[in-house]
Amino acid sequence: MRAACLSAMAVAILAFAQFSHSFSPDDFHIRDSSPHDSHVQAMTTTGTADVPIWRVNDNWMYDGFLDVGDFVADSGVSTNVETLDGSLDRTVEDIYLMEIDGKETLVYEVESVGEYESDGVIQIDGTSGCLYVDMQTIEIIRVSDLATYSQEVTVDVYFDPLFFWDCAAWLRQDIGELVVENTYEPPLENYDFPISVGESWGMNYEQATDYSGSSNYVDIPEDSSDSNSPVGL
Repeated sequence: MRAACLSAMAVAILAFAQFSHSFSPDDFHIRDSSPHDSHVQAMTTTGTADVPIWRVNDNWMYDGFLDVGDFVADSGVSTNVETLDGSLDRTVEDIYLMEIDGKETLVYEVESVGEYESDGVIQIDGTSGCLYVDMQTIEIIRVSDLATYSQEVTVDVYFDPLFFWDCAAWLRQDIGELVVENTYEPPLENYDFPISVGESWGMNYEQATDYSGSSNYVDIPEDSSDSNSPVGL
């Protein structure tokens, strides 16, 4: 495979890094779900929902796809890939106390493992083959309101070139691996419990993002920080 094409695909990794920068299971479009062995409980009243109670080993399994077309297009790489099909397995691994904002806080440690691939042969800058992305996410989530304190995403991207009529795993190109770690201060409230129908919310927070990983074709991004201030707050 041409070195120029490998470099182009390496640029696409940065697109996946941008995607993982704010990745959550909500970004995974579900075709089918099978909540095997899950024991999630919730306090509910008419028109409202309170904080669910999770337990260690609670598990959610999904089949679906990641819509990555816009992210790859923004990278400048010429490709016809729009979605990556795959599965997502999310498990509560642990519950423990940790210090957040100077206070001992009960948190969940939740691991999500996703394996995604292109729907057959695709084109990347004129080269045909199959694209694969493995993604592991470790989230630290506050028990009291399911707010996200930190999120570490490991993204591994590789490409099997087309050899005659099949994608050849023995010609596999390891494009690179990125680790993206986000920390939110205060923890990011994805929900505002108790939730009522028609309710909306926003919050101020600071987000620090640290990058690490390895690639022979592109530099790892610099660490960054950002803030969010919703209108009206």
